[in-house]
Amino acid sequence: MALVDSVLSAALLAIFNAAKANPMSKAEYANQLAAAIDAQIKTAQVNAGIPVSTAGSATAQTGATTGPGTLS
Repeated sequence: MALVDSVLSAALLAIFNAAKANPMSKAEYANQLAAAIDAQIKTAQVNAGIPVSTAGSATAQTGATTGPGTLS
């Protein structure tokens, strides 16, 4: 799933409105913000096509990515 700015914006706005209506501690406020951001990041999709370099025989391959992944 692609990252959607409006989803994060709505979640943050809900937290801001809740804090305004019922004041909360800085720790609780920070935890709610962190949870909203964490949830948004975890919806990201890692795109295929990361370059990989391998070595070894056909039955004993080793390798590592050689380029960065991208998120959508």
